[in-house]
Amino acid sequence: MNIIIYNGNLEPPHFVNLLANKLGEKEHSVFLAGTANYFFRKKKKKLVLISTDSNNFYLMMIHLIFNGWRLFFSKPQLFFKFIKLLFKSEKSVRIRIKQFLIWSKLIFIKADIVHIQWASHIILFEEILEEHLFKTVISLRGRLLNVSPYIDADLKELYIRNFPKVDAIHAVSKDILSNLSKLGIDAKKSRIIYSGVDLKNIPLKEIYDNSGILEVLSIGRFNWIKGYNYALYAVKELLLKNINVHYTIIANGENEEIIYLIEELELQKNVTIVSELSHIEVLNKMISSDLLLLPSVSEGLANVVLEAMAVGLPVLSSNCGGMKEVITPHENGWLFENRNPENMAFVIEEILKMDNKSIEKMAINGKEYINKNHNLEQMCDQMIELYHEL
Repeated sequence: MNIIIYNGNLEPPHFVNLLANKLGEKEHSVFLAGTANYFFRKKKKKLVLISTDSNNFYLMMIHLIFNGWRLFFSKPQLFFKFIKLLFKSEKSVRIRIKQFLIWSKLIFIKADIVHIQWASHIILFEEILEEHLFKTVISLRGRLLNVSPYIDADLKELYIRNFPKVDAIHAVSKDILSNLSKLGIDAKKSRIIYSGVDLKNIPLKEIYDNSGILEVLSIGRFNWIKGYNYALYAVKELLLKNINVHYTIIANGENEEIIYLIEELELQKNVTIVSELSHIEVLNKMISSDLLLLPSVSEGLANVVLEAMAVGLPVLSSNCGGMKEVITPHENGWLFENRNPENMAFVIEEILKMDNKSIEKMAINGKEYINKNHNLEQMCDQMIELYHEL
């Protein structure tokens, strides 16, 4: 079975890389496809990287000439079908060229399954979904379903038109499926497959000591949806109560709002922003921290929480989205009321009142939960089962 993981580019986030590489170990031919500034395919272990198109104009033209002639001479009927479908489209010329290149590459690879990793990329497959040239699966995660269609009417319409045409919908949480229903989209072809963690390569935290400065850690891109502003207000409240806390945010780039708020709340000595860390460096930062804080306003299912629990780092999350499906308060972590910095600070105070053995027990429960419900092998086996059912 030829499985194509379409990510949009060939630099996917860690969890997409995990899925693609692990599927490649399951005796299937797995291709990671997307935009890249090189022409030929590359092999990485058991994973083949396929450049479907390019952001470089001249390389894009080479792709177009080569793939156009190849498709014309090898499958002329399909060539003219693609041209006819795209001629009727109202999308921009650049998008239609991109679509032609993606479709032709998938034909050359003889794709059996195309797994679209990001919901908005459905636009690139819209015209051929009903042609049944290959089976399609689309993954639904966080913001692209829980937020984006509510602020972008065109995206909502795109989803409503096309989601019913795919062969299967993969949701990372029950909450994601509930949002699918709210959009008026039939969820009959959907399957919940929870995200998995590569437990073989996860370092473990073994020392729990909350007697000194409380080292709180958050990880995720700078975006209002991540709720960092609420976390900063909670840190300020804790400091006003003479609770010694240091807050580290790992996020690439800069955010004027957050930097301004740090200055306004006079938190310069208590907040550190770190960027450009490798995945192993992030895991090591978890080991040296005391608490993983997820202040997000909305999440499908935060992979960073799953990894922190696997490491053995205690987790405090807002009760948003799918996080209630993972964290059982006072059993394997803690929840606070979404958008409520006072409640966030209150729960942190309660955690500080706990002895180290109780916190360690909570962390052990978290590790056991991940081992049972979110291991990478389990996720890939369920994904392959889904593919075979199509």
